[in-house]
Amino acid sequence: KKHHHHQQQQQQPLRDLLAFLQSDQFAGVVEQLTGLTITAGALEVRKFDKGHYTLAHDEDPYMKQEGLDVVLCFFAHGVSWKTDYGGTVHYVDGEEELLTVEPHSNTLSLVYRAEAGTSRFVKYVNSAAPCARFDISCTFAVADDDDDEDQEDDEA
Repeated sequence: KKHHHHQQQQQQPLRDLLAFLQSDQFAGVVEQLTGLTITAGALEVRKFDKGHYTLAHDEDPYMKQEGLDVVLCFFAHGVSWKTDYGGTVHYVDGEEELLTVEPHSNTLSLVYRAEAGTSRFVKYVNSAAPCARFDISCTFAVADDDDDEDQEDDEA
């Protein structure tokens, strides 16, 4: 019973972080940082160990529209992640690679997908990787700014 209580205590900071990342307060911080208006969001906690990867696919409803990806990446303290290990996040539009985000521990990456249909994937983590890498990925739908431009045109 004592072990179970200790395990719950260890998990509490993660629960608190996940609750914060899904809160209106965090959405407000992201809106202030980016100038975007968030309309919806989804959160995933992911672990990438040796042999893990994701595929770019068009099934994700958030990738069918412009939006914002906010990713908190972390891995073992003191590890310097090398590009050779894989685990990099790639943004593509069809065959064209738009951006690669390298994993750095304890970092928050914000990537705005300006075009509908931009997809992302995590490259294969190979056997040279010294540890697993984790991320908490928040994918946000944002309000269409074209409405604001139309209103300004009407006033002119």
